[in-house]
Amino acid sequence: MSTRILIPFLLFVVLLFTEATSAQVIFTYGKNTTTSTDFLKAYNKNNSTVVDKEKSIREYLTLYSNFKLKVAAAKDLKLDTLDQLKYDVKNFRDQIIENYLVDNTSMQLLINEAINRSSKDIEVLYYFIPFGADSNLAKKNAFELSNQLNKSNNKEEAINKFVALNPTTKNFNIGFITTFSVNYDFENIIYNTKLGTASMPLQNTKGFHIFLPINERAAVGKWNVAQILFAFPPNTTPENKSKIKSLADSVYTLLKNGLPFADAAKKYSDDRLTNQNGGVIQEFGTGKYTTAYEDKIFTIKKDNEICLPFETDYGYHIVKRINQKKVITNLDDLNNQAEIKGRILQDSRKEKEAFVFKKSIETITGFKTNNLKDKFLLSIADTFNKNNASIFFDKNQFASNAIASFKDGSKIKITNWIKYLKSFYSNPEHPQINATDLLKSFYYNSVIDKYKSNLENYNEDFKYQMQEFIDGNLLFEIMDRNIWSKAGADKITLQEYYESNKQKYIWDSSANVIFFNCSNFKTAEKAIDLLLQKNDWKTVVDSLKDVQIDSARYELSQLTNFTQAKRNNLILSNIVNNTEGSATFIQYLNFYSANQPRSFNDAKGLVTNDYQQLLEQKWIEALQKKYPIKYNEAAIKAMIKKQ
Repeated sequence: MSTRILIPFLLFVVLLFTEATSAQVIFTYGKNTTTSTDFLKAYNKNNSTVVDKEKSIREYLTLYSNFKLKVAAAKDLKLDTLDQLKYDVKNFRDQIIENYLVDNTSMQLLINEAINRSSKDIEVLYYFIPFGADSNLAKKNAFELSNQLNKSNNKEEAINKFVALNPTTKNFNIGFITTFSVNYDFENIIYNTKLGTASMPLQNTKGFHIFLPINERAAVGKWNVAQILFAFPPNTTPENKSKIKSLADSVYTLLKNGLPFADAAKKYSDDRLTNQNGGVIQEFGTGKYTTAYEDKIFTIKKDNEICLPFETDYGYHIVKRINQKKVITNLDDLNNQAEIKGRILQDSRKEKEAFVFKKSIETITGFKTNNLKDKFLLSIADTFNKNNASIFFDKNQFASNAIASFKDGSKIKITNWIKYLKSFYSNPEHPQINATDLLKSFYYNSVIDKYKSNLENYNEDFKYQMQEFIDGNLLFEIMDRNIWSKAGADKITLQEYYESNKQKYIWDSSANVIFFNCSNFKTAEKAIDLLLQKNDWKTVVDSLKDVQIDSARYELSQLTNFTQAKRNNLILSNIVNNTEGSATFIQYLNFYSANQPRSFNDAKGLVTNDYQQLLEQKWIEALQKKYPIKYNEAAIKAMIKKQ
C-alpha cells in the first residue's frame, strides 16, 4: 500500500476511534443504552459549579439512570401515544421551532453589531431629494449636495444655497439616534460615516437620502417615565396656551403637596393611551420621541423626581422619572443577547440574516430545482385563475412530474405548485406579485417546510430539546400515576404511616402568625398604624382593600427574614420588601417551645412527602429488576477524567 493511500486511511481510523470514544456507552438498562454524550448534556445543564467533580458526576449518574428507568417504563406503557401528551409535544415544537429558523453565525454577527452600536448615540442632519419629474436630475443634485456639504466649511450656508435652487429638498435635524431608532439601511450609513462628513446619497423608491452625523455621545440608555399631558387643541392661540400653562402649574403644585402622580394623570392628562395607567409610558430609548421631549427628560436625575411643566409642540408635560437603565455593552450578557435577537427578528435587518439562512437550509436539505421547467411553471401562474385554470392543470398529464428534489429523495411536484397557486389566488387580498417572484416564494416555502418537518435530523440542539421535553412529559405522567396521585389518594395508609413514625414529626420552636401581604411599603405602614390603633386584623383588611392576610403555624427557623418587636401589646415584625414591589409583615400570636408533637394535619405535608419517597424507592427497585442496569466503569472513569 502506498503512503498516499495509507495516511488518509489511518486518519480515517483515528477519527472513527475518536468519535467512538467520545460517545462511549456508560451504562445499559435492559435493552437500552446511554452514552457519555447524552449524559453530559444533562449533567452540564444541571450542575454549573461543583467542587468535587467525580463525586458530583457519580451522584448525578444515579439520578440520571433512575430517570431513564422511569421513562423506559412510561414508553413500555405507551404513554407517549396519549392524545394529551402528543398535543403537548406538538404545541411545544411549534413554540420553539422559530428559534431555530435562523442562521446562528449571521444572527450572532447582527447581535454583536447592534450591541456595539448601542454604546453611543449619534446626532444627525438629514437631507432628502425626491425624484420629481426627472430622476436623473434628482440623482445629479443629490451627489452635488453631498459634495458641497463635504467641501464647504459653512454647511448651513451650503444647504441654504442649495435649497434656494432646489426648493423640493427637505432638510432637518433628526436629533440623536441609536441602534433600532431608524431603518437599518439608514442606520448602517449613519454609523459608518465620519462625524462632520456627509454620506453618499442612498437611493430608494422615493428619492435620495443623505445623512450628516454632527455629534455623538455615550448612550443615555432606556427610560421608564410617567407623564401628564396638557394638550394644545388644533390652532391653539397664545391665550389658550397661557391657560393651559396655568393649569399645568396648578397640578404641579398639587403634586408637590402630596397628590399621587397616578391620580393626577387619571384626572388631568390628555394622553388617552396612558392616563388610565397612571401616565406610565412604555419604556423607550434615544430617538423614540422629539429631541425637545427627550432632552428635558434626560435632565431628571433621580428616580421618582418630578420635573417642572415644560412645553413641546404637543402641549405642556409634567414627567415623573420611574427609572433609567444603562445600556448593556457586554457581548457575553445572555439576557441582553436574547432581547437584542428578539428586536432583530422584528426589524428590517432580519432580511440580511434571512438571505444567509435561506442559502444554508437549501444546502442542508439538498434542494435542487429543474430549471428547464421554470418557464412552464411561470406560464401556469400567468394563466391561472380559480374558475377554470386550476381544473385544467389538475388534470394535466404533467401535473405529477417533479420540478425539484431534496437529498433524501423526496420530490416537489407540479401538483404542489398548483396547490400553492390555488391558496394564493383564493385570498382576495393577495398582494400584487409577478410570477417569477411568486415561484421564488413557493420554492422558499417548500424548503422551509421540509426543514421544519425534519428539523430533528438537521439540528442536534433542537433534537435534544425536543427529546428532553418528551421525556419530561413522560416522567411527569408516570410519576403522577405511580407516586403522587397514589400517595394523595391513599389517606388510610398515610394515617398508618404517620402513626408508625410519629417520632419523626415534631415541632421545632414555632409560633402562630398572621402574614399581612400589602401592595407596597406605604400600605404596609398604614396597616401597622391601623393595627396598633384598633388591635384587630379584621379592621385592617376591611379598611385597606390592597391588604391580604394568611395565618398558620410556622417554625421560627422559617421566618428568618422577620424580626420580633413588641408594640402596644402586639408583637410585630419588620416590613420586608418583595421583589415585585409588594411588602409583607407578620403579627406573632402564640409562641411554642421545641419538641412538641405535630398532629396528623400539621404533619400531613411531611408525611405525604416521606410516603412518596418510600413508594418511589420500592418502584425503582422493581424497575431495576425489569431493566437491569450495567455500568461501564472504564467508560465512566474516562468520562470523568476528561471533565
